[in-house]
Amino acid sequence: MVNAVLKVLLIVAIIGVLGIETTSFVALFGAAGLAVGLAFQGSLWNFAGGVLILVTKPFKIGDYIEATGYGGTVETIQLLYTDIVTVDNKVIRIPNGNLSNASVVNYSEKTTRRVDFQFSAAYEADTAQVIQVLQKILADHPQTLKDPEPFVRMSEHGGSTIVYTVRVWANASNYWTIYFDILENVKSHFDEEGLSIPYPQLDVHLKNNI
Repeated sequence: MVNAVLKVLLIVAIIGVLGIETTSFVALFGAAGLAVGLAFQGSLWNFAGGVLILVTKPFKIGDYIEATGYGGTVETIQLLYTDIVTVDNKVIRIPNGNLSNASVVNYSEKTTRRVDFQFSAAYEADTAQVIQVLQKILADHPQTLKDPEPFVRMSEHGGSTIVYTVRVWANASNYWTIYFDILENVKSHFDEEGLSIPYPQLDVHLKNNI
């Protein structure tokens, strides 16, 4: 690029030495430069974004991120675009200009994550029993972390259920295993303990005006 610019300046200087009016040439080159700049405006913006990403390193190859409405594992980080692979194996190419100015959620940067649940039980169920069953399920799972300590408390009086909030920490690589295991274990343990999980019901009363 520098070589091309110097050649253009050399040509203009030679024309001036020969006594030819250079004003029109300068205007022509200026207009051409403006057109080229406008044409490459998006690419230059993406280039600047790529440099910013490579310098600040908000994520790296192999991290699972969410940004600009997409989520996936970072496959390549180039100067103009970043490629991510979704969980169903689709490749999404995100311009670095947009990515560098967007909010990025990096799920892989920390080694541990908190898994959050909400479970419902009937109003008739014994609160202490429900909490004890939930705590036992968390303690018995081999991949849940004991520090920080798991959290189980009643959190809401719903329209037809009592809601219990459950929070447990896990290694990031075990997040989904724990998530699905706990869901399945809660259903089976509630059935064994005779704890019902209510669902919305509507009572209809018919009034006979005849």
